[in-house]
Amino acid sequence: METVVVLFTRDLRVHDHPALAAACADADRVMPLFVFDDAVFGRRIASPNRTAFLLDCVADLTSTMRDLGGALCKRRGDVVDEVADVVATTGAAAVYLSSDITGYARQRLDRLTDALDVDVLTHPGVTVVPTDELRSSSGGHYERFTPYWRR
Repeated sequence: METVVVLFTRDLRVHDHPALAAACADADRVMPLFVFDDAVFGRRIASPNRTAFLLDCVADLTSTMRDLGGALCKRRGDVVDEVADVVATTGAAAVYLSSDITGYARQRLDRLTDALDVDVLTHPGVTVVPTDELRSSSGGHYERFTPYWRR
């Protein structure tokens, strides 16, 4: 595979990032991308402290990429539009990102998959244990936190 885009979402690290490691193993060129998503920054959850923390994390990711000889592409806008533009500009064959369990993350993944004509591949990374690996004794999902925590 020639070029792959790695979309950083809320897992802003490099040294143990499964999607980034897979992209580096699979592709000749990797385009790391972070999108300042208007859907996230325009909501109440974008408090000043949370925004400052995110900006610090993105600055650290930018610095780490630079130290490794790369560059983090940063965009602002609708995440799907921005990823599609980077894919078209770079001629990327795929988009790699960390799987996530939030409702917004699942919607984002669905939108990316529907909008892009390239593979969108998820890798574990946001949770310590992938969510589909822990099941209750009945084989379903946990309904209470304590049994999940004990497991």
